[in-house]
Amino acid sequence: WVFNKKFRNRVRIISRGIIVGLGLLGLVPFLVILLPFFGMDRLLSFTIPFLFTCYSATILSFLAGVLWGRVLADDDSLLTFFILIFSNAMALFSWAGLLLYEASRASSLLLLMLGYLFILLAELRYRRRIFHKLDSGYFRLRVLLTGTVLVLHVFALFLQ
Repeated sequence: WVFNKKFRNRVRIISRGIIVGLGLLGLVPFLVILLPFFGMDRLLSFTIPFLFTCYSATILSFLAGVLWGRVLADDDSLLTFFILIFSNAMALFSWAGLLLYEASRASSLLLLMLGYLFILLAELRYRRRIFHKLDSGYFRLRVLLTGTVLVLHVFALFLQ
């Protein structure tokens, strides 16, 4: 029993480190795509704003999928139903952000920003219900990452 408890604690510490590491590494493409903006107008024949928007839509879809996965383990409640619908709506926000890109880059980025904000607010609102096994450090990380992503989106808006 003592060995199992120590092992579980080590796994939890390692998992926390992986979550933080992957979360921070997820910011790298946002930054890499924006940093050369002033000196390079195309990267691999795609415009930098389009690469930024595509990556943003990918991450937003991933976050929506995380919500989907978390509530599948929950009971069949009205909240579960709501979050399943919400997570699908956020994936569609992501897709709509890509579809809007050619018509209005600003609208595309603003829609993606709203998606990030909505997902963060939903996670914070229902954290005790669907994220009850995670400590508060996860949510501090989520706020930091989402805040950074939103600031980078504002920066991308001004670079257009």
